[in-house]
Amino acid sequence: MRTALKSIYRYNWAPDVAAQNKAYPPQRWFARPGEAGLFVCTWPKGGRMQEPVLYRDEVWTGGEYQLASHLLSEGMIREGLSIIRGIHDRYDGKRHNPWNEVECGDHYARALASWGCLIALSGFTYDGPAGRLGFAPRWQQDDFKAFFTAAEGWGSLRQRRTERSQENHIEVKHGQVRLTELVFELPKSAKLQQVIVYAEGERVQTKFEQKERVLLTLEKPVELKTEQSLLGSALLIVTMKW
Repeated sequence: MRTALKSIYRYNWAPDVAAQNKAYPPQRWFARPGEAGLFVCTWPKGGRMQEPVLYRDEVWTGGEYQLASHLLSEGMIREGLSIIRGIHDRYDGKRHNPWNEVECGDHYARALASWGCLIALSGFTYDGPAGRLGFAPRWQQDDFKAFFTAAEGWGSLRQRRTERSQENHIEVKHGQVRLTELVFELPKSAKLQQVIVYAEGERVQTKFEQKERVLLTLEKPVELKTEQSLLGSALLIVTMKW
C-alpha cells in the first residue's frame, strides 16, 4: 500500500501542471500552468492508450484530498501536506474561488474529502454508541491542537507531551459528548505506569490497557455537557506517566 501511495505521489503529483497540460491538454481545465495539481491518470513509462479513460488528464481536489489524507494516515506527512498546500495555493482567492473547488460543476461534493485530512492528522477515532473517543496526532505530537465533531457536540482536542508524561484534553464547546472509553497513543518506548483522569475537575476512576495504543476504560460513563458548565465548555483531562 505504501509503495502504491509513493508511486501515485511520484508520477501523478506535479508542482507545476504546465508540461503535462502542454503534452496532453485536459478535457476540462481545473488547474492552470504555474499551478500544482494531481493528475487523475499518467503513463510515466509510456504505453499511453489511444483511447484512454475519460477525465484522465484532469485535476480534482476530491482526489487530491483523498490521496493526501491517506498519505498522512501512513505517516507520509511531507507528501500529504504538500498536496494540501498546492490546493490552497491554487484556490487562493485571486485565481480561483476558495469557497468553490470546482470539479464536474460548481460546489462539487467530492471536495468534502478534505475532512479526511483533519481526521488523519489528528488520528481521530470516535464511536458514539460505544462512547469511545480518542486521537493520536500524526505530527506535532509534543504540542497539538485540533477541532473535532461528535454526534451531539463539538469542541477541541489538545495533546502536550514531555520526556516522561503526556496530557490530553478533550474540551466540548457545544452540546454534549458521552464517554466510556478513551484511546491515545504514546511514544513507542514508553511503558505506561500511571493514568489520572479528571472530568470537570472531578477525579474519574479509570482502568488502562497498553498495546499498540492505550485504551482507557472509565468505571462510570462521563457526560461532558456545555449547559452544565459555568465556563461555557466542558473539559476532560487525561495525564499519563511512564
